[in-house]
Amino acid sequence: MATPIMDRCSSVCDVLGTDLVQGAPSEITIVGRMGSIADTNRDELRENSLRWGAYFASRIEPGERVAICMPTSADFLHCFFGVLYAGGVAVPLPSMIPHKPEYIAPFLESRAPVINDCGAKFLVTLDELAETLAGLKDWCEGLETILTPSDVDASADGFEPAALGHDDLAMLQYTSGSTGNP
Repeated sequence: MATPIMDRCSSVCDVLGTDLVQGAPSEITIVGRMGSIADTNRDELRENSLRWGAYFASRIEPGERVAICMPTSADFLHCFFGVLYAGGVAVPLPSMIPHKPEYIAPFLESRAPVINDCGAKFLVTLDELAETLAGLKDWCEGLETILTPSDVDASADGFEPAALGHDDLAMLQYTSGSTGNP
């Protein structure tokens, strides 16, 4: 009889380095909201996530929140797991930025309560969204840094992921706020 996954893994990050089902393929296909497709595998996902984890480990404290405003993509997953590997808490935000300039301010204003509530000092987004999202610094008192994948220049060599357990907070997921701010 197989050992239950929870007995072999202490956190969601451990799953990336575990052969979950003997003989199962390691290939992963990431399908984005607009139909974009990216192919990767568990080893590549883990290695890139560890690189992000090494980057965050020197910048955040255990339990610190990191807001992530990126569409579903390999970069999103690298960042998400990287935050966890560093001992942080991932806070995903909707990333559909309006194209019309008159909707930018309301968009930023709607994201600010989440960033303020969770206390994120870091926001990670795509290179092409960074300039637009820089406006969040005006709405978010504690937001210090906006990062993009091109900023992550760390190597995973020698990086030891934070020791996470079953009871450690991994993610804060906020609702749409249709009835008010969080």
